[in-house]
Amino acid sequence: MRKKLLFLLSISIGFNTVAQISNGGFENWSNSSWDVLDVVNQSQSKKSVDVHGGQAAVKLETAINGGDTTFGYFMYGNFGNGPEGGIAYNEMPDSIVGYSKYDIQPGDTALLLVIVKSGGQMIGAGTYNITGTQNNYGRFAYKIDYMMMSAVDTVFMVATSSNVINNIGVQPGSWIIYDDISFTGVNTQIPNLDFEMWNTVNVDQPDNWSTYSVNLVQGGFPDYIEKTTDMHMGNHALKITTQEINHDNKTDYAVSVSNGIKNPAQGQGQPEYIGGTPFTNQTDTLTGYYKYIPINSDSATVTVQLKNQGNNLAYVVKQLPAAGSFTYFEIPFSGNSAPDSILITLYSSSWPYTHSDSGSVVIFDDLQFKSDISVGITTLSNSNISVYPNPFQNQLTVNFNSLVAQQTAFEIYNMEGKLVHSNLFVANTGQNQMTISTTNLSQGFYHYVLKGNNEILSTGKMVK
Repeated sequence: MRKKLLFLLSISIGFNTVAQISNGGFENWSNSSWDVLDVVNQSQSKKSVDVHGGQAAVKLETAINGGDTTFGYFMYGNFGNGPEGGIAYNEMPDSIVGYSKYDIQPGDTALLLVIVKSGGQMIGAGTYNITGTQNNYGRFAYKIDYMMMSAVDTVFMVATSSNVINNIGVQPGSWIIYDDISFTGVNTQIPNLDFEMWNTVNVDQPDNWSTYSVNLVQGGFPDYIEKTTDMHMGNHALKITTQEINHDNKTDYAVSVSNGIKNPAQGQGQPEYIGGTPFTNQTDTLTGYYKYIPINSDSATVTVQLKNQGNNLAYVVKQLPAAGSFTYFEIPFSGNSAPDSILITLYSSSWPYTHSDSGSVVIFDDLQFKSDISVGITTLSNSNISVYPNPFQNQLTVNFNSLVAQQTAFEIYNMEGKLVHSNLFVANTGQNQMTISTTNLSQGFYHYVLKGNNEILSTGKMVK
């Protein structure tokens, strides 16, 4: 329901949109959802309705993803320094059987690996290679060979769509569908080898920003990005939590969000992000708000790169200390010539990342360039409030139109988010004007908020 102040079209504070940061307030997000295989870790696996029995099967596929070749797999356990962990199991199976159909590209090989363990030691195993094409479901049966007899406590299992263990002949387009897998010679089975149990996963992504969220969640890891209502202004902000990722015999850290695009060659001595967004100001200042709860002596980080045709003109690094409430920051930058783009990357930790950084949390909000704030008077549509002059000196005038008499408040906040002036005013029906003394305000940038009946009705920015 419309509140009691009616704002028509009038004069207000304007903004220069030439260098504006797209979604710098992190108000706009998009959601992605997909089905994730329950119990097991998985990456690039898909729920398939092309089944042998039941309602679902699992499809593993090798594909091109963002310029990189990714493979499909499901796994009980993890692959840190080789096959690690597994699922608790206390029987000694004779063999593994099931049903599959596949199209493995020439030179490539799909793999199925089973390791039976006792006390962390391998006592039995089998590696099975799948090649060629099989258009219809066929039964397979692979024997598990044992080196010793001992009490079983764990089974490790992984299936892949390509020969990624030896990294030989990996080809996009290779795929395999599994269904109704089981062990023989036992009384109980590992859960969900019939692939009937799936969970729906949702990931929120900030519009016009790049993250590695989808890659991580598809790999069975928690998301490190969050749309939070703990914000400086508006409805949402960006929350990043440093996360340690152990995979493929190495340790990585999920820490960053960028206005560029993900670099397919990252992890090979190359940056995480490339590109950027159009930008032509040779000199400017990035501003914003953050709050930060680090682990130990960690620091949040912001980097700004000015580029022209992909070549760096300027590279600025700003480390941000702990801050329990939203704190204003500025990052001045200047290139040695005119840029065509800018790459901004936000980090929840500082390089080099370590295990002790895991859990550091940063929230960013209201990123903008100082050039976004004009020093003139322009028109904002759908409002009938005029605040002038802008820039101001010792006095501001506020004009607005009210449908009924009511209590209003005009509040001014500095760039740290601190209330520095509040003016109460009883509005009459019709046109109203209030004059505000600003002699006590120092030079700088400010936000104003106009409230009616304690509800925010209009906001803007101004400079003294």
